[in-house]
Amino acid sequence: MRLWLHDQISEQLYKSFSQKIHYDNKTNEFIVSEEWAIWLARTGDPSELRKLYPQLADLIFSPKQPQRYQRPKFDAAKASVDFARRIRALWGKQYGKVKRTRDESQAGISAEHFAVDICKMLFPEKSVHLTIEAVLAAAKPSGKHKPGRKRILRAR
Repeated sequence: MRLWLHDQISEQLYKSFSQKIHYDNKTNEFIVSEEWAIWLARTGDPSELRKLYPQLADLIFSPKQPQRYQRPKFDAAKASVDFARRIRALWGKQYGKVKRTRDESQAGISAEHFAVDICKMLFPEKSVHLTIEAVLAAAKPSGKHKPGRKRILRAR
């Protein structure tokens, strides 16, 4: 089951990135599409855009970021939450079920368990300390939540 889920998620990721990144067998390197290179340059890495346009390489710089801007860091727990959502969607397509039974989830066969295992396979150095509790905490929305609706008592 883990290998099947890993293959399905890898295939989904490959489909989403194959339109933006291609591998050239002649030069043995990855070729990035122009759209992807522009996105990378806007986020602070203009090197791929410079490779696409070597005649303009000395003119290409990433835009000035706000003073306290920091590039977003990779979070293995958030990646596992995304994988758990993908796993539930795969289960829905394959088996017609989205959630597991109570016995299966108590035995450690939940989408989060599989997501943690897949994340540890894909990113071994980034997900060393990843736990199920961290994934469940990352799945919850942060910030204040709307209070419940208050009933107004009316006199009859």
